[in-house]
Amino acid sequence: KYRSYTECADCCGARLKPEALLWRVGPYNIHELMLLPVARCRDFFQALQLPQPLDEASDLLLGEIRRAAKCSEPRPPGSTFAVSAHH
Repeated sequence: KYRSYTECADCCGARLKPEALLWRVGPYNIHELMLLPVARCRDFFQALQLPQPLDEASDLLLGEIRRAAKCSEPRPPGSTFAVSAHH
């Protein structure tokens, strides 16, 4: 009832404020990055070279993105991974 399924002309369906779509990482804005296939997004962030010097927050953020992207790498058929439970 309260949601519109008509695509917004300002954000083209990104559901982000137009100001947020102005920020770019290389050739992509945040919405374009979200639309990339996982493997392509992972490859993009692994190869990304940002201008130096990075501040500590930027360096930490890029490191976290790269670690998360590495977790999305396909595993060989039949491989398993261990999940540890902490009590």
